[in-house]
Amino acid sequence: MIERNTIVNNVNRLTEQQKKAANTDAAAMGIGMVLFWPALFALGTTDDKSEALATAKGNYDAITAQMHSRRCKVPAETIQS
Repeated sequence: MIERNTIVNNVNRLTEQQKKAANTDAAAMGIGMVLFWPALFALGTTDDKSEALATAKGNYDAITAQMHSRRCKVPAETIQS
């Protein structure tokens, strides 16, 4: 149960970081297209967390499935999307 909570927290943290990076990219694109084209160079500088997020979500799914198969009580806590 403690490991699952750690995984949930990790997934939520990575999701938030990924959303922040996407918002930064979207803002740079908007500024670059409308006002200042050199801002487009900033698009490649955000930190992509997609691989780490996919791994963390896979761990979450695996531990949750294992808990269900062993008839353990699964907390209502879920990951953010």
